[in-house]
Amino acid sequence: MNKQDIKTKKVIKDIKEKNNQNNIKHYIKDKTIHDKTNTLKKEESEKKEINEGNYPVQKIEETQRTVAIESYSRTKRIIKEKNIQRKQTKLEEQQSTVNDKFSKIKSKNKLRITKTKTQSDIQKKSKVKFTSGNNNKTKNRFMITKKENHFNSIKETSNNYYKNRMKSHILKQHRLKLKNSPIDTQINHNTFSASKMIKKPFRILSKTFNSLSKLWSYGTGLILLLVIYLFIGVFGSLSNNNNINTENSPLSAEVLAYEGIITQYASHYGIEEYVPIIEAIMMQESGGKGNDPMQAAECEFNTKYPHVPNGIQDPVYSIEVGIQNFADCLATAKVLNINDNNNLYLALQGYNYGKAYITWASEIFGCYSKANAKIYSDNKKNELKVKVYGDPEYVEHVLRYYHFGSSNIVDIARNEIGNKGGEKYWRWYGFNQRVNWCAIFVSWCANESGIMNNTIPRFSLCIDGEKWYKEHSKWKNKSYIPQTGDIIFFDWNGDDHVQHVGIVEKVENDKVYTIEGNSNDEVRNKSYSLNNKSIYGYGSVN
Repeated sequence: MNKQDIKTKKVIKDIKEKNNQNNIKHYIKDKTIHDKTNTLKKEESEKKEINEGNYPVQKIEETQRTVAIESYSRTKRIIKEKNIQRKQTKLEEQQSTVNDKFSKIKSKNKLRITKTKTQSDIQKKSKVKFTSGNNNKTKNRFMITKKENHFNSIKETSNNYYKNRMKSHILKQHRLKLKNSPIDTQINHNTFSASKMIKKPFRILSKTFNSLSKLWSYGTGLILLLVIYLFIGVFGSLSNNNNINTENSPLSAEVLAYEGIITQYASHYGIEEYVPIIEAIMMQESGGKGNDPMQAAECEFNTKYPHVPNGIQDPVYSIEVGIQNFADCLATAKVLNINDNNNLYLALQGYNYGKAYITWASEIFGCYSKANAKIYSDNKKNELKVKVYGDPEYVEHVLRYYHFGSSNIVDIARNEIGNKGGEKYWRWYGFNQRVNWCAIFVSWCANESGIMNNTIPRFSLCIDGEKWYKEHSKWKNKSYIPQTGDIIFFDWNGDDHVQHVGIVEKVENDKVYTIEGNSNDEVRNKSYSLNNKSIYGYGSVN
């Protein structure tokens, strides 16, 4: 074949290929146009159907579902991507902090290494210098010790300065607290003066020890000991602030005359066991004299008469108001019973000062004391601008007329055996001349043992004692087997009337052993068979 034929064939092939490519392109264009027209027709038809209401509901729901699923998957994917980014940032931050710490540690270690190197170099140098000569040795040592001493002295001075500053700071704070506290400034002054008074004797003691240490070697130690003992004794007597004088003084006949009324109102207000203390209060307040024997006119429970001293004009009303006030003081001071001495003292001082003292003393000091009673009086004098406010020693003055028992009534009665005439007992009761004193002896023993008006009444007539035990459901007939400490009553005439009384010491072999006052005008031991006709009955104290 010729070259021309080959060229013609190639040209024909090229033309065919071009035609085919053009046909394919044309076909694709036609198809795409046809598809677009079909989709547009479908959309138009769907729109028409929707507008006309003929479009099916299922298709709408399907499209909504697909759209919702697509949106949900899209948001989920975005959230995941954000969480991954956050985690990556956190990890990067953690790595950066770890790297920083590691770099700090490295730097510290480097510093330590350099320090150790420098120290080792210094040591080596010092060794070299040390070998160079003895003169250099001494010089280096002297310089080092001098520097160390200087450094230590600086340290000590700084520490001492810091300690002094801290002490002064703490003292300033303490003083500011005391100034800003709600307590009166007079109390603060008294507390500081008390601390000074306490410090003074210790300073004196220290000075005496220092000055007399030389004398000790010369055999004067005994004299020094005597001086110290005397000093401690005086200081102890001064600092014993709550030492109550329990010296007993008798009640007056006027106070004893009110005993029945006092017992009546005491039982009404639930404080019957405090009758002896109420009598002691009356004795201190008025001695039983006047129209206001309890000095209760200024009390809050007085609603009839003026609130001025001696304002009440009815003695019975004064006793009622005074007992009501004392019962309120006992409740405020939280007195448990008649033997709760600390709170009882608080209540007694509160009766004199008012209930405000009870709350003040219990909140600040926790209890009564002569010192805080004095402080309260001084503060009130300054506040009210008066010369006298109450009686700071009121508790001790009241307790002169009340006896705190500490023994068994039988032991007390035994110690009195052989006493004749009974003047000791009937004068204690308040009589100026001799009376039949068997019941008075029982009352005296009860008072000494501290059980009066609790299990044994105060009585001078045997009939009153019988009546008291019957009213308090403590009376036992003669068939009762008595116990130690019970009260035995006798009827000598057989007329069902009591004429004599004593204390049961013991019961043995069907016999009762007694201790009786006014038995032939003497305190004597006696014994009776349990079936003796003269025994009338018993007052049980157990």
